[in-house]
Amino acid sequence: MMVALMFVGTPPTPARPVIVSRTHNTATVTWTKVDCDGGHDIQYYNLRIGYNRRFFFFSPSYRYVYNLDASTSNYTFQSLNSRSTYYVAVQASGRDSTSSGYSSQVTFVTLSSRKIKIILFL
Repeated sequence: MMVALMFVGTPPTPARPVIVSRTHNTATVTWTKVDCDGGHDIQYYNLRIGYNRRFFFFSPSYRYVYNLDASTSNYTFQSLNSRSTYYVAVQASGRDSTSSGYSSQVTFVTLSSRKIKIILFL
């Protein structure tokens, strides 16, 4: 008789995400998928975005996006404030509600919503 033992542990913490595009009110973030969580596939990712460098659990300065499908490795935040600094981190979650810690935060500033008029004098 063969017995197989499988350790189910906490998923590894994802690497710092990368901002791939931004406008005055949106930002698209991408991250490297985590391979496994001690033998089981990652079920989903959670994202955290805020305007305060220091994270406080349930802080009103942060909002969350939960349960992004594991096949996803990017997300576009919308309805952001123009010319504002934001901080984003990603977390991996596996079966049995096991979750990694949040990654290091990436910082970005949204663009200005001002339109620039260029007048040429000839």
